[in-house]
Amino acid sequence: MDPRICLNYLPGCFATPVIAQTMIQPLDTTLLSAAKSRTDAYHSVVSTSPVLYLTHPSTQPLRRPLTLTLPCPPNPQKNHGGRHEESRKDQTQKDKSASQGRTLASSVKSQGISEELLVVMGWRDKQWSLLDQVAVRNLQKGLVTFDLMEIFDRLLVLRLHSPLQPSDLSSLAEELEESVRSHAVTLVLQRRPEEPDAVLVAALPSRDLSWELSKLRAQGYAGLPEASSQLSMCEGDQLVLRFGGNVAAAGDQSHQRLTFHAQLHSRVLLRLTHVDPYGNYSSPHYKGTASFYKVTRERADREQLDRPVCKLSLTLPKRPRAVRRQNAARVKSCDEPDSLPDSLLLRLSADLSEEEVARLVPSLRLCRSAAQLVKLRAGESPSAQAFHVLAMWRRGLTAASRRPKTSQAGPLSGQDGQAGPGRGAAAASARSLQTGGTTTSRPGIQESAGWEARRLWCLVLATRWQN
Repeated sequence: MDPRICLNYLPGCFATPVIAQTMIQPLDTTLLSAAKSRTDAYHSVVSTSPVLYLTHPSTQPLRRPLTLTLPCPPNPQKNHGGRHEESRKDQTQKDKSASQGRTLASSVKSQGISEELLVVMGWRDKQWSLLDQVAVRNLQKGLVTFDLMEIFDRLLVLRLHSPLQPSDLSSLAEELEESVRSHAVTLVLQRRPEEPDAVLVAALPSRDLSWELSKLRAQGYAGLPEASSQLSMCEGDQLVLRFGGNVAAAGDQSHQRLTFHAQLHSRVLLRLTHVDPYGNYSSPHYKGTASFYKVTRERADREQLDRPVCKLSLTLPKRPRAVRRQNAARVKSCDEPDSLPDSLLLRLSADLSEEEVARLVPSLRLCRSAAQLVKLRAGESPSAQAFHVLAMWRRGLTAASRRPKTSQAGPLSGQDGQAGPGRGAAAASARSLQTGGTTTSRPGIQESAGWEARRLWCLVLATRWQN
């Protein structure tokens, strides 16, 4: 509290002892300059005193005058005029000119102060009013004093060049009081390099923006901040965040609210996530926007929002995704024991004659050199030759040839596309084996082998029927 401010309660002001509370709200000169720039009627206002808030018991009136002393500086241009008048004196008569300059400055200052008007504004019953019955006196060093016989909730002293209408004075007092509660704020989005998916949303005072950004850099935030234009915020106002585009807040932060406090840090740290992982495919970042809606303290309970006061762009770096590729199809080797075991080949080759082996070679689509190689390895034994023929055919099988297809019935047909006498029997045997039926000559084949064994047995039957 300014020590120059004084409230003098004379003895017997109240009938009984009471507790009086006071609060001082300074008014910066920039607030008055801004008001004068907006309204021409305020140009005659020279300066203002701080707003004095008083709290007294309303049931007890003042019995004796209450004397108040408040600072209300005079017109600074008058002081400049006195100093300029002093500097224009002749330098050759420095001492005399200096003395005359001080005298002239004092006279100009006194004349300027005497020409200015001092008025007191009081707040009561939810409105400002002019206290035209109160006489305000000038004191030294820009202090003014006056006496009150009534209790007011707020008091304000105005220094004027010329008289103003009471309505203009009341409007000026309301505007100055509203300007005190309103602060110029800049919204800033900042990140730490080690946390690319987190963003700090801060409401910083515009007049100290550079200083506040330097403090954020000292805390580890780097990069060019995303900043908004100046916003007017009052104490307790809220900013509601809404996200758009391909960026959103993670978890339950999608409806985050930022409450503004002039004397506290108004900031919140948000975790970001993407909406569509395949969006913005041509960019290394997910892109979105953060919209800010202003909600005043009186309308904090309302859910309906007006237009956003500002929009800031958001980016979220993409992380490399691990591409999961399906495993290649497993190729089952023909040499595996569950496809065509050697026991089955030996059982078939034991029952084949030499002529049947000779007819079996073209049916299995083996080349002539393969047949010659079989004779060299197996000798003259028909069963040995048959086993080597079947083993060579088994090694030549592929995964595609082991699939049951209708086209694989080609070897069962007769030559030149004509149906031989054994075609019907071979097809019947194949159908019987595929449907779980039995055959009279080889009942154990369908129990020990797969479809390769069925196909091979059909080829053997076809070879015998051709004979």
